[in-house]
Amino acid sequence: MLNDLCREIGISRSFCCRYFKQMMNMTISDYFLEYRLSQALNLLKNSDKAISEVALQSGFSTISYFISVFRKKRGVTPLEYKKNKIFLTINP
Repeated sequence: MLNDLCREIGISRSFCCRYFKQMMNMTISDYFLEYRLSQALNLLKNSDKAISEVALQSGFSTISYFISVFRKKRGVTPLEYKKNKIFLTINP
């Protein structure tokens, strides 16, 4: 997808990635990871969906990866977040 976009607008993939990082202060991959986590936070707050369903609906390929990334970025597991109603925006 990124290659198609770069080709369409006439820039190299490496230039696009460097420019994005310069402007956003994060890589494209980190940006999409944060976006998926924000979707997961929203689902955890506003639904009764199972953690596995939240993970898959948020675009994570495996539940274990979702739990690992969530814990690393938010400091608690998705289940702890959901059970304890820790609805603070932690380091978005």
